[in-house]
Amino acid sequence: MPTDPTGAANRLRDRILDAVEQYDAERTDSDTHDDPLSRSYLEHLAKRYDVISQRGSKAEQAQKITQKITAEFSLLDVRVLRMVADALAAAVPAIVTKHAAAGMEPPQIAEKIALTPSRVYSILREQRKAEEVQEIIAAGVANDPDPHASYKKYEKALANADGAEDFLAAFRAALPDKTTEPPTA
Repeated sequence: MPTDPTGAANRLRDRILDAVEQYDAERTDSDTHDDPLSRSYLEHLAKRYDVISQRGSKAEQAQKITQKITAEFSLLDVRVLRMVADALAAAVPAIVTKHAAAGMEPPQIAEKIALTPSRVYSILREQRKAEEVQEIIAAGVANDPDPHASYKKYEKALANADGAEDFLAAFRAALPDKTTEPPTA
């Protein structure tokens, strides 16, 4: 039996997905939400938005979610969510590394946190490189008779270099007393 992926099967699939989405929206819309920042409600909004964005759904569906968020979220709610989003973005490399070290495969990690496998592999390479740099710096600091003077020398030499701040931060972290100032004589 020949299948036509662009014909009746797609229309049927779209109708089923629309019906499920409408049911879910009506069920959730009828619920009262005392806390729009609750995990279950945020998951619900994220899933609805994801479904709409992946399917290239109609603009009115996306607009309904936007109107719902506009009506239910205060300025403080938006601020909290934006701050959490920033913190999560900063934590993603550590989260990816933690799960990879626990044995999870990069494609699984990518699927779970909505990244591409290529991005997960890239994060893991960047993390390995940063760890290697940290080890090299730590070894150098341990063998340096005056690591504070060396830090000042590198700071001056790398003042305008790309990536210098990461290097200098790793160097500061490796200094014996965790300060950037040399001991006073």
